[in-house]
Amino acid sequence: MNTRTNRLRERRIAQGLKQVELAADSGVSLATVNKLELWNFRVSLPTAMKLAKTLRCPIKDIFPDFASAKQREGACQP
Repeated sequence: MNTRTNRLRERRIAQGLKQVELAADSGVSLATVNKLELWNFRVSLPTAMKLAKTLRCPIKDIFPDFASAKQREGACQP
């Protein structure tokens, strides 16, 4: 997902969370949160699910292109 956009930073700030708080609350590393916000890291489904649960929103609201990318790879059914 390096060339796509995500809304992780926007959603995190809207919830009033710092990167370290989001990482701790979701059970992912601070480095992962940072890399996702800077686009140096491809998000996995388990990580996307953890972040979405913590931010209380659907995955597609954070990673809009995630589902369509997985469908192109054949990992998702419509």
